[in-house]
Amino acid sequence: MKKLLKNRKGESLIEILLSVMLLSIIAAAFLRSVTSLVKVNLENDNRLDGTYMAERYMEYVTASEGITLNEFAGRLSRETGFSSEQLTASTPYRFKITESRYPGLYCVISIDYKYFGDKGNLSRVRVMVYDNNDLLQCTLENAVYWV
Repeated sequence: MKKLLKNRKGESLIEILLSVMLLSIIAAAFLRSVTSLVKVNLENDNRLDGTYMAERYMEYVTASEGITLNEFAGRLSRETGFSSEQLTASTPYRFKITESRYPGLYCVISIDYKYFGDKGNLSRVRVMVYDNNDLLQCTLENAVYWV
């Protein structure tokens, strides 16, 4: 028995292998959590940029209150530094806006003219921001008076 305890050849190799195995298990768990944190951080960045974009365009729409919708449509493409396109002819007050400041996002402004029929020309305006995968990032809604 004393002979077995005195023969310690190879013990350091086993210790090294065990320590490398334990460190690799700990590193794998750590890397998995770091990867998920980076993913969540990127998603939150998109949502935050989407919120800024929606607020910017909602302020632009409410600042245009009191003009006609046709004037607004012309002003949207003429006076601003972003490109807009009218989505369909059947819904003339629905615009898609892209801007270089927010490369992974686009905005859709939807104006439901006279949505509140009993209130005159009060319309519901929705500003929706999507990412390039068409996932909704932010929505703002307001009532705007048009002439």
